Amino acid sequence: MKKLVTTLLKKCQKQRGSTLIELLIATMVVGTVITAVAAGVTRSVKNNSEAQYREIATVLAQQGVEMFRSERNNLGWVTFHNDIVAGTYCIPAGADELGDLSTDLVNCAVTESNFDFNRQVVLTKTSGADPGVTLEVTVQWDRRSGSMSDVKVTQTFKDYE
Repeated sequence: MKKLVTTLLKKCQKQRGSTLIELLIATMVVGTVITAVAAGVTRSVKNNSEAQYREIATVLAQQGVEMFRSERNNLGWVTFHNDIVAGTYCIPAGADELGDLSTDLVNCAVTESNFDFNRQVVLTKTSGADPGVTLEVTVQWDRRSGSMSDVKVTQTFKDYE
C-alpha cells in the first residue's frame, strides 16, 4: 500500500502546472470567443441604429402624405387638383399646406433625433376623364458610411365624391 501511495504522489507532483502549449491554446480559445461576441454586439448595435433611422424616415414620409390628404380635404377636390403643379419639391420641417412646399431641393433637411433627413415629393397630375394626383414622398439620409438610404411612400388621390 505504501508503494502505491508513493507512486501516486510522484505522478501528482509531475503534473502540478500547465504547460506553455496548454496556456496558449486556452488563450486562443478565450480570445476567439470574445472576438465573436464583440462582433455580434457591434452588428446588433449597427442594425438597431439603421432600423431606428428607417422608422423615423417612414414617419416623415407618412407626415408628407398626410399633409396632402389634409389639403385635399380642406380645399375640396377641384381646388386641390387645380392647385397642384407637377414637379419635384422639398417638404420642409413644419410644412402643413401646399404653399409651404419649396423648390430648393438642396436645403431640404428635416432634423429628427439629431440626424438630418432630406424629404422630397414628386407630384404628377392627370386630367381628363379620370383626374388624379400621384405623389411619391422620398426621405433620404446619409448612413455615415458614405452611402445613402431612403424610404419611399407613394399615394394616388382621386375624386372620391
